[in-house]
Amino acid sequence: MKILALESDFLASAFRELGHEVFYIRWDSVPDERENFLQINRPLFYRDLISLFEKYSFQPDFVFWHDVGNIPRVWGLEALECPTVGFFIDTYCNPWHVPYSYGFDCSLVAQKNAVSFFHESDYPKLNKWFPLFYNKRRAFNDSTARDIPVCFVGTVGNKQNLPRKQFLDKFARFCPILVKQGAYQPLFARSKIILNQSAAGELNFRTFEAAACGAAVLTEDCDNGLCDLFTPGENILPTYERGNAQHAAEIALEMLGNEKKLLEIAHEGERLVNEKHSALARAQEVLDLVGKLSESVQKRLASGDLIRRKLSLASMFICGESQTAMSPQLIQHYNEMARTYQERWDKVGSFLNLPVHPL
Repeated sequence: MKILALESDFLASAFRELGHEVFYIRWDSVPDERENFLQINRPLFYRDLISLFEKYSFQPDFVFWHDVGNIPRVWGLEALECPTVGFFIDTYCNPWHVPYSYGFDCSLVAQKNAVSFFHESDYPKLNKWFPLFYNKRRAFNDSTARDIPVCFVGTVGNKQNLPRKQFLDKFARFCPILVKQGAYQPLFARSKIILNQSAAGELNFRTFEAAACGAAVLTEDCDNGLCDLFTPGENILPTYERGNAQHAAEIALEMLGNEKKLLEIAHEGERLVNEKHSALARAQEVLDLVGKLSESVQKRLASGDLIRRKLSLASMFICGESQTAMSPQLIQHYNEMARTYQERWDKVGSFLNLPVHPL
């Protein structure tokens, strides 16, 4: 199968490992030597996509867009005649997710509580809970010694999660903890307990990655399907009350005093995520789904007026949110795109004069 993968390589690499041909497009400048890889430096639109397919003799059997926490760089997917699947992660801080999702035949939603946001009576499309996972190239257990009792690796001071620093500082008053930013795997693989804290009670990547590295996961009592996937006290540690750093520290200290039970929970967590929550497992779920989307494709192509209105709204949301994060030129183009979407999708992109490399 030929797959067009957009934005993230988390499942692109898994699709390749499962034997499929992947054309992968990303925005950032990280070097990549794999075949069929394209870096872009401005948004792509419908006409750009058609030109790419012709230039590289690549006609996708389906398109997979993976949210990476940035504004969407690729538009016009709603006009393609193959199945399209979008994977939405941080919906809590990206209101454009819901209108942008109308360009896809299926919306996979990482946070269980957010799935209902994507259901609208005017266009009953397929929306599914699709939990996060770990990538075995990034998260793995290669350590024989666990010399770090409790560890947290992640951003501190991010505007989307301002309470985190206060939470970590308070935790440290009750229980020693190593707090770092940057590469997590070398530290996770040396840690007995990984403390997890989220921005909005979401079930985040760290939950799966820490378990895959062989550490016991100490996470908050969040919703979003945590207890559908894990059993506190068996494959993750007992959960703490969200925002209650003292409660979290008490659980950590108690479990550090019971090394046998701590090791059992860590081993069960690692076994569980290896079996059910890897990138390969999620990629296979997507592939199984794609074969059932033929009717959804026809429905999408016949619903152009509604979909264009939704995508116009998504573009306006993005412009309203991103005044400080986007250049004036990009804001102008996204505003123009919002207006163009009110007309016909085959015109989208006709107003662009930005240079592009290496298209």
